[in-house]
Order: sequence, then structure tokens, then C-alpha cells
Amino acid sequence: MKDGMLAFSDYPMFGRVMADEAICKRVVEAILGEEIGHIEVINAEQAIEPALSSKGIRMDVFLKASGKMYDIEMQAYGRKDLWRRLRYYQASMDVAYLRKGSNYEDLPESYIIFICTDDPLSLGIPVATFVKRCCQAPQLLVNDGTCWKILNAAHWEDAPFGELRDLLRYTAQGG
Repeated sequence: MKDGMLAFSDYPMFGRVMADEAICKRVVEAILGEEIGHIEVINAEQAIEPALSSKGIRMDVFLKASGKMYDIEMQAYGRKDLWRRLRYYQASMDVAYLRKGSNYEDLPESYIIFICTDDPLSLGIPVATFVKRCCQAPQLLVNDGTCWKILNAAHWEDAPFGELRDLLRYTAQGG
């Protein structure tokens, strides 16, 4: 909160702003650097509870567009459990989507995006993209349809000029 006003990175402002289809589409396209097509579903605070006895998740913003799933999380404070959290969110999304009797090929492409106000990876870069590769043969991409992106608004000045840089600056400075 800045000067008594909620910032884009504050709860619940992020969810309210991202519930607007045009804004949400523009934000996701700026992050991915590509068009996402028609948005079918946008849900702020989307809950997934895989089983009664398991831990559920609450995604800040969940959307489906052109058959792909997206989870966009705003991280306005540091978290030490980032990797395990990404893993659990991915698993929960997959379990929630794939119904009994379905084929694994039915799993849609999915993106988990963490917009962070700080530098959780201590890399000093504005964007880190993660896809799976074989350690012994790095040219072998594991094409499982998942992509994780961690954005670092603290290093917005290092991003190329354009909408992504503007988004990171806005997240860091609020205006």
C-alpha cells in the first residue's frame, strides 16, 4: 500500500484488476511475448482442493485461453518455498484438470507465472523461464507442456523496452 492507496501488487487489487479480461489478456501476453487467443475463463482466487485429506491451493488468478491453462501469482513478499510451491501448484492444476479415464495427452499446456516484487532467485534478472531438460543431454527438451516464469519487478530496468518492462516497472513503482 502506497500513500493509503492499494498498489497493483497488493491483495486484493491484483485480483480485481486482473479480473478485467482486456487487462488480463494484455498482462499475460506481455509476460509470454505472444498472443494467448480467446480467454474462456478468468477466476480470481481460484481454489483447487485435490482431495479432502490433501492441502488445497488458492491461485491469485487462473485463466483458460485457447485450450491452455494459466496461473498468475503476485508475490509481494519473499517466500522460501518457491520451488516446492511451483511444483505443488503444477500438480494440483494437472490433477484438477485430468478426469478419470482421460489420456495424459489430454492435459493442456500450462503456465505458472510468479510476479515478484523482489528478486527471489538472487539472479539480478527481470525474467527467469523454466522448462524441463535432460541433465545429461541438455538439447533434449522434456515436452510435457509446462512452463514456469518468475518475474522480478525489482530489476525492471534490465528488461527490454516494451510492455513487459512497463508491467514490471508498474509493479515495482505503482505508476
